[in-house]
Amino acid sequence: MASILIPPPATIDPTPAQRAANELRKILHGTAQNLLQAHQNAYQLIWGNSQATPAEVLAALDTDAVEVFTRGSDLVDFLRGVHTQRPIAELSADEFAVPVPIHTHTDGRITLV
Repeated sequence: MASILIPPPATIDPTPAQRAANELRKILHGTAQNLLQAHQNAYQLIWGNSQATPAEVLAALDTDAVEVFTRGSDLVDFLRGVHTQRPIAELSADEFAVPVPIHTHTDGRITLV
C-alpha cells in the first residue's frame, strides 16, 4: 500500500480535485517532517547540548520531565506509523533512544542513574 504522504506521479494536466488532493498530501508530509525535526531538536537539547549537561536539563525540567519524555515517546510512536520519504524506522536508534540509564520519580522528575 502506498503512503498517502508521498504524492503519486504528476499528471500533465491535473484536475482541480487532483491538485487539491496532491496539496493535502504535501501538507501532511510536511507536517510529519516538521514533527520529526522538532523531536530531533528536543533530543539534542537534552542529550547533545554543549552548554548544559543532561543532568542539568533534567533538573531544570523538574516535575515536568516525565511528561516531556512521555510526550516525546508518544510522538515517536506516531511518527513510526507515518510513511514518509525517510521513514522513522530507517533512522538510527541513537536518534530516539535515551542514551543512559534514567530513574523516573513518582513526582515527575527524572534523574540519571
